Amino acid sequence: MDEIQRLSPLEAIRHRPELYVRPDEPDTVPDQLLQASLCHPLAELQCGSASRLHISISGLSAVITDDGPGWPVHRIHDGRRFAESLLGDLYACRDHKQHAELAKSLCRITLPVVVALSECFTLDILRDGEHWRQVYRNGNAEAPLSCIGSCRTSGTRLSFVLDQRFCDGAVFSAEALSVWLAALPPEVPGDGITVHAS
Repeated sequence: MDEIQRLSPLEAIRHRPELYVRPDEPDTVPDQLLQASLCHPLAELQCGSASRLHISISGLSAVITDDGPGWPVHRIHDGRRFAESLLGDLYACRDHKQHAELAKSLCRITLPVVVALSECFTLDILRDGEHWRQVYRNGNAEAPLSCIGSCRTSGTRLSFVLDQRFCDGAVFSAEALSVWLAALPPEVPGDGITVHAS
């Protein structure tokens, strides 16, 4: 009898990505994942805790920066930091949104899917004078979320490069992003969003 292979949630996503993205639309996989990465930053805009959101895309690389208070870094029941749960637990972001209807419209693909399907994913948090960082490579955390220094501003930055093996030759589409942002619920203020595509 073969041994049962136990996979972490992120390893399981990499093993069966078609369960999380729409495999019948392979050309849109990068755009689906980009939209998923914007779930929490857009919610920050919606609730007024952030006033600016900048999105930069090029090929399969993306950097998303907001000027909110920075994701919470307090420890939770399992010893991890709260921000780590947003990257590692399916639907954690959706479950913590204040507005359930907004969560349904934004959190169709959850953020851990983006982390799992990226070659490299870096979370930077500027909060309460401290700079926190965590880096994932191929769905595996290099180390726990840790304070790496001080800061004078606040906000959260998500930087990632998608793994081309899961993208079927497609890249981010500035046009698709523009159309998707224009169709967001009216509760999300669009005047604070800027996009740079190259």
